[in-house]
Amino acid sequence: MKSRLMILSVALVAMLAAASLAMANPYGRGPGAWMPDIPQEKQEQVAKLYREGRQTLYELEARKWAKQAELNAILAAPKPDSSKIEALAKEIGTLSSMVYQERVALQQRIFKETGVNLPLAGGPGFGPGGCPMMGGQGVGPKGGNAQAPCCQ
Repeated sequence: MKSRLMILSVALVAMLAAASLAMANPYGRGPGAWMPDIPQEKQEQVAKLYREGRQTLYELEARKWAKQAELNAILAAPKPDSSKIEALAKEIGTLSSMVYQERVALQQRIFKETGVNLPLAGGPGFGPGGCPMMGGQGVGPKGGNAQAPCCQ
């Protein structure tokens, strides 16, 4: 029973990881859709940096969700091992912190190399992957979805 639940959890994590990669450019919109007041060359530079940086974010998120699935499997067991639960909870917290630090580092890199100050994606009001276009409300300077780098 435990092995079936573990296999099911790992399969679910793999499906979620694949789905997140498939959703990377769901609308096919260009950079102008999220940075209307910024010159095209800067938009392209920001989009390139964002594409480069988000791969690390995807990998960290996938690791975090794999640990979460493992934790869920242990919690669903008839006699959960509390030491494993505590260890996994600590690992998940560490991975969450790493994801946030990576997001901040990406935002700082984009600002340093382009002068464009983007809102930190993934905060309140953002949908999956920190994308306001995927169900959140965005926090751009003009309201709505202004400056959301995720739609590339």
